[in-house]
Amino acid sequence: EPGYISLEGQKYGFIGGTNGSLSNNESIISGVIDNHPNKNEILNFFKKNKVKLIFLSKKPILDIGTIITLYSH
Repeated sequence: EPGYISLEGQKYGFIGGTNGSLSNNESIISGVIDNHPNKNEILNFFKKNKVKLIFLSKKPILDIGTIITLYSH
């Protein structure tokens, strides 16, 4: 939903630019989603797919571009 994700220089950002995979069962996100109107849907998506969501900040989510991590299995 527009307006709940910040993106510098723009009116709003996108959820895809706020997170990335840390491993097969862990994902990182740039901040908290407490004020996002789709919070429950977002959390349920990760839970349904058995992916632990790790919050990198206690600030609201920020679109920083897709987070790309390097990891090995």
